[in-house]
Amino acid sequence: MQHLPSQSPVAPRKPQTSQRPSLAYDASAALWYTQVKRKKQGPFQESDLGALILEEKVKATDYVWTVGMLEWEAASEVEALRKYFSQLPPPIAISNTLQTTSNPSYGLNFFTRRAA
Repeated sequence: MQHLPSQSPVAPRKPQTSQRPSLAYDASAALWYTQVKRKKQGPFQESDLGALILEEKVKATDYVWTVGMLEWEAASEVEALRKYFSQLPPPIAISNTLQTTSNPSYGLNFFTRRAA
């Protein structure tokens, strides 16, 4: 009689994952890029990009990107940059009415010849 080796149930193997050390992400040290008038600019430190926002050289509708973002986003939509946009004054309201000044010296008499 022949003995077969006993077969013990084998647990399925877990897929091996690489054990990468976790890197701490420091947003303040991130390098930022911006696209203004279809030109990519950068890299900038966040504080430098913030200064450009405050100088209104980078607008809310200009696109920005940094490591960790999947795609370019409007600057005003990026959480880390909102603090700069909140410091900008509101836009100047432009009135729809035309305001003129009246100056009597520019009336019809201004264009008439005086008798000598």
